[in-house]
Amino acid sequence: MKVGTRIKYVVMATAVVTFLSRNPSTAFVQHSRASVATVSKGSTFLRESDNDNNNNNNNNNQNEAERLRAQAEALREQIRKMEKDLPQDRRRPQPPAESTTASRSKPPTSLLDNRRVLVVGANGRLGSMVCRYLLRQHPELKEVIACVHVVGENSDTSRGYGRLSYEVGAEDGIGSIGPAWSSSDERTASFEFNVETMTDYNLQKLRVVECELLDPVQCNSIVEDSQADVVVWCATDFNGNRPRAVSGLNIAFLFRAVSDPTKGRVEVEGLQNMLGAIKNVRQDALRRDRLFGNNVDDTGSAVSTTTASSAVATKPVDVLLVSIAPDALEDFETPFGTFLDQKRQGEEMIPNDFPSLSFTTLQFARYEDNFVGEDLELNFETVDKKSNPDESNSRSKNVRRINRRDAARAVGKALTSPELQGKIVQVWTDELK
Repeated sequence: MKVGTRIKYVVMATAVVTFLSRNPSTAFVQHSRASVATVSKGSTFLRESDNDNNNNNNNNNQNEAERLRAQAEALREQIRKMEKDLPQDRRRPQPPAESTTASRSKPPTSLLDNRRVLVVGANGRLGSMVCRYLLRQHPELKEVIACVHVVGENSDTSRGYGRLSYEVGAEDGIGSIGPAWSSSDERTASFEFNVETMTDYNLQKLRVVECELLDPVQCNSIVEDSQADVVVWCATDFNGNRPRAVSGLNIAFLFRAVSDPTKGRVEVEGLQNMLGAIKNVRQDALRRDRLFGNNVDDTGSAVSTTTASSAVATKPVDVLLVSIAPDALEDFETPFGTFLDQKRQGEEMIPNDFPSLSFTTLQFARYEDNFVGEDLELNFETVDKKSNPDESNSRSKNVRRINRRDAARAVGKALTSPELQGKIVQVWTDELK
């Protein structure tokens, strides 16, 4: 480019700048406004794009929600169809909905409502019948804990669960057993729950535990673990009025008695261990309540001292002791004392050594299951604690008897009768003159 031309362009550029500085060009202003408008339109476009994205996300969420609702409804329809295809007796009944306040204010049906009962000696003839009666006649119970004597397969003193299993109806199910020439696993008999016959047995409320009553540690563990509200004592070392080792010629029991004569007696030391365990568990519970400042009722709700003291009459006894009437059987001499002497020691132990425990003692007449019928009227007679047993024997020459099934019914009645608390009561149904 020539020098003159370059100077010419510089002069023209200078003139243009000078002109624009004095009089801004309309075209320039319009271009600036157009640029601003373009920026504004760009911002508007971005905002519209964001709104479109949000709308798309909302639509996607709504579609996902609709899809999940459709799946849920399809599952409900499938469940309704499956329930419709089930047999009528397999359907689970739906209880009416109750509010928490209404359920708490609902009055108890009996003293055993929502209680746990520990039956000691549950595999015996009377103990097994007591378990059966409580399960079938008191469905309001929360649980029945059947305490049996060491039932391991390798135990020499074990008699298994046979009697208890039979009485509670566990063998009424659909049984199966393999042929004798099959393997040991296939030969093992099994029973399946039969809905048609076993629904009212309430076996789901039965729990079986093992315990050596002459071991205080085991007794304490059983009471603490079971959280029992009531203990029904049916355990005994006697078959009738004779020790089981003598009456049944049981070598295992005889060996135990000879090898360890200081081990104790179930009627005395065994009962003492169980009562001590109950006392310890009760005291620990009271100590915890006092530590945390709680004064609670049976439902766990805080109550006043007046309410707590009045609640004593509305709860079952701590211990129900099953014993024998003084004139039911003849006395029998043992190395540890006579038969009747051991029974009386156990009866006197509760009020004398454990006064904090409430109790009822039932002295049953002679057990007779063959010649005395069932479902007879129960007769209760309170024993005067100050009377002499010899005077009680001379009051009548009549022979009183009772069927063990009625004895089990008497146990259930005593548990629900507050007027029998703290008393020794003789029970019979049949009397021969």
